[in-house]
Amino acid sequence: MYSQHQPALTEGCRAQIALAGVAAVATFLVLTVIFGGAPNTTALYVNTGLQPPALQVPSAAATNAFKPELVRQPLQPAPMVSMSSTRMPPLGNVDPMTEGAAASSVTPDFAAKGTALLTTALLSGMAFMAWTRRPLAGPESWIMAGTAGAEASKEEAAVPVKKPSKPRLPALDSIRFFLISYIVVGHFIQTCVTDATILKLFTQINVVVGAFFVLSGYVAGYTGTLIGKREADPRIEPTHKYVIGKIMGYYPLHLLVTLIFAPMFIYADSYYNGFFKAAAHGLMSLTLVQSWFPMHAEIWNAPTWFLSAMSFAMVAMPSSIASIAKMSKKGLTQALVCLSGILLIPRLAYSYDLGVWSIMEGLLNARTHPNIAFWNSIRFNPFYALLEMLIGVVLARMVMLDTEEDKAKAAKPGLLSSLKNSPVWPLVGMVAVIVLRAYDVVGLNDVLTRSLLFLPLFGRFLINAHRQTLRDTEGTPSLTRLLAWKPLTYLGTISFPIFVLHGPLGQLFYKKVIAKQFVWGAYNSQPWFFWLYLAATVVGGALLHWAFVSRKWVGNATRATMKSLCDRFA
Repeated sequence: MYSQHQPALTEGCRAQIALAGVAAVATFLVLTVIFGGAPNTTALYVNTGLQPPALQVPSAAATNAFKPELVRQPLQPAPMVSMSSTRMPPLGNVDPMTEGAAASSVTPDFAAKGTALLTTALLSGMAFMAWTRRPLAGPESWIMAGTAGAEASKEEAAVPVKKPSKPRLPALDSIRFFLISYIVVGHFIQTCVTDATILKLFTQINVVVGAFFVLSGYVAGYTGTLIGKREADPRIEPTHKYVIGKIMGYYPLHLLVTLIFAPMFIYADSYYNGFFKAAAHGLMSLTLVQSWFPMHAEIWNAPTWFLSAMSFAMVAMPSSIASIAKMSKKGLTQALVCLSGILLIPRLAYSYDLGVWSIMEGLLNARTHPNIAFWNSIRFNPFYALLEMLIGVVLARMVMLDTEEDKAKAAKPGLLSSLKNSPVWPLVGMVAVIVLRAYDVVGLNDVLTRSLLFLPLFGRFLINAHRQTLRDTEGTPSLTRLLAWKPLTYLGTISFPIFVLHGPLGQLFYKKVIAKQFVWGAYNSQPWFFWLYLAATVVGGALLHWAFVSRKWVGNATRATMKSLCDRFA
């Protein structure tokens, strides 16, 4: 899991840090071209405290007539984090910004400004370490859906192992970055854009987040089973060691970011709910159990409900992987149909019972959704996350059991064969689904679009990209070779720190009770400020990866903690 020998920092390594800044500037330019100059009535509500026009909830008979003009207000995208850029109700359906909740005795100077000082000090220290010639060692990837090749080749840190035969799949890193970028933009784009079509394009987070669970399962299946054999990898045993190892792959960074921003979280939560509830929410966040509480899944660092749901799924993964590994290709096909069907049933029930077949949940918030508790139980439930991860395991096994005859068919020359086995068409299909929904051509709600359209296309993309990687040859142009470009795979490497960091930074920059304490509270209604937020998120993610994730002492501390926990469960 960890690399034991890392070179000292070189100019090339320094260039990687500069690359994060370049990516942020590029994001600034691209999004400025797309959105520049849009009037910002949403931000007006942020800074004045005025309430926007009420958003009428479409009735069961009129859901197909959802009007674009109804979205010109602070919206609450979902599911990875449905916090509004202006406010994030910590509890239930009540927005404490409008309910006059009592303020806590915690002062803004202590909490909000203290957070800024801690954050500034941390980032400054990271920058200093990043630009000094210090040896680098540590984990290559911290999230389950990370580099498949890196995890396959570094699964056991303490025990020397021979070089694995599994090829790396760098395309998975790059696609992970693009998926996370979409989610980062979607969570806060309403602060600078009021155009209904653009908001629909970038707030379909409920659709896209399912790809992360499938991708996590795909990597778990790839690293946890044997190629060409109907057997699980022996390294998934003992079960407790596997589970602890996977959770410790992402928990240290979650813990660090939570502690850094704890003053801000405590202040904002106490302001609305009182200190004791804030303390309870902090405990839920630190123990990653928040996804089991539908009305409180987005407490503190809201996007980390994903880690909470995935942690539960990890407990079931070893035995599930062992069972799926024994299946033939026919059995895998049957398993895929069964898992997809079981996952679809509660989503159909939600759509049918509420009559919301065609709404876009990303445009609604706790007040405007017909039944927010029902909706939250559908999108946050860890059991559904497990089903999507198992779908990913099944998809990986379908490729790993390919025979020489299957490989020959996939490599067969001809236009039809090339198109069928190319990852390009499912990628285009996924983009088309998002665009067509934004223009009201596809009239399905988020969860039905996710189950019936987006995830099947994403699954086909993973299969085709995997197979194309295996048959790629030097000098042959292909999408997977493009996605294996080192700058893109580097962005994939830092995408998990970006994911963990973007929620707290968004609260710091945009949550009204926090932002008003700082000078930027007077400027965060400007469109250019959104690009500053994106730049800070990308650069901050790169620095977090460099100064914490990749450090040798972090790897050593993580291994020691893992050993201690494993000994307790042995």
